[in-house]
Amino acid sequence: MIIVGSNMGVSKMTREHLGISLFLKIPFMVVLTKIDIAPANIYEETISTLQKILRSKLVEKIPIMIKQGTSFEEINKYAELMPGGKVCPIFSISSVTNSGFAELTHFLSRASNRDQLNTLLRNPDAPLEVDTNETFVVDGVGLVVTGIIKSGTARLNHQCYLGPDKAKGFKTVVIKSIHVNRSPREEAYSGEYACFNIRPLKATEKLTRNDFRKGMVLLDISIKPEPIWAFEAEVQVLHHATTITPGKQPIYVGYQAMLHCGVIRQSVNLKKIYQTEEELLRNEDRGLVRFRFMYSP
Repeated sequence: MIIVGSNMGVSKMTREHLGISLFLKIPFMVVLTKIDIAPANIYEETISTLQKILRSKLVEKIPIMIKQGTSFEEINKYAELMPGGKVCPIFSISSVTNSGFAELTHFLSRASNRDQLNTLLRNPDAPLEVDTNETFVVDGVGLVVTGIIKSGTARLNHQCYLGPDKAKGFKTVVIKSIHVNRSPREEAYSGEYACFNIRPLKATEKLTRNDFRKGMVLLDISIKPEPIWAFEAEVQVLHHATTITPGKQPIYVGYQAMLHCGVIRQSVNLKKIYQTEEELLRNEDRGLVRFRFMYSP
């Protein structure tokens, strides 16, 4: 879902989101927000610009305006067509007047579930793996973590590893309670977003919010985790004003970027570029590179 402020127009960030969605071959829809405060001429100009971009040779989408009052039967048809990649529905909504929400929520309820196609989600019978996303301290409960279950089934009193910390270590914790959509559960399954109240296995240890960082996971104790500092990745440069080069002797400080990968958000240093004579990347280049995390594994 690419969100565009109808009073702001198509921004540089909107174009970046379009580029990423196209490169990763992710079907998308567009939602125009704040139509209650958008001047009529700006609103029409935003729609015109969007339609022009979507119809361009680079995008090749068919923009479909979903207006207030569009029949649910027609919306069902577009929900079925969107995963094919050619149709791009455009919704106009206002959180103040509630305009357009009936059509948008119906479309979302009819959109196909990607869990069956998502190769990042594994079987509920596999060992537990949870990407932790946020942490909270709840009065009378203690530390609560939220995240997407990528593999396996979480159960009450389930013993797990939590980590890695900056020393590449893992702590053993126990799941004391589970909530999904604010309802208590005894089990939660692969593909679900859940909340867990966790406590250290050892009574002498304590867990605080300071023990967490972006990129930590909950793992079944049957998994033997191996935290890494460096990895290789295939990259596509969508837009960059200058050249991208790795570090050279003696300081080895090369191009640095912010990596977003699942729940990982950390700066990385470019150490090597493979398969290029000049060992550099420019605008629109594609290549295999080696990155190293800068702060923790």
